[in-house]
Amino acid sequence: MGPAYEERLHDAGISTVSQLAAADPAALAERLGISGSRVSSWVEQAQQLSSYFAHRAVPLRAVPMTSTTVPM
Repeated sequence: MGPAYEERLHDAGISTVSQLAAADPAALAERLGISGSRVSSWVEQAQQLSSYFAHRAVPLRAVPMTSTTVPM
């Protein structure tokens, strides 16, 4: 995820991995005006990362998200 998308998410009230993990992908995609599949991928990755970073408010910028890789 690049800085432009990060800024758009922040403007939508999402600034941490756990907030993204809890988001409704369809509603967020509509609000951001971007592909639902892209947002679904981000949300899925954030859900996986949430358990890895349990109980820490990890900023989106701190974790690189791609369409293919999730650190474990």
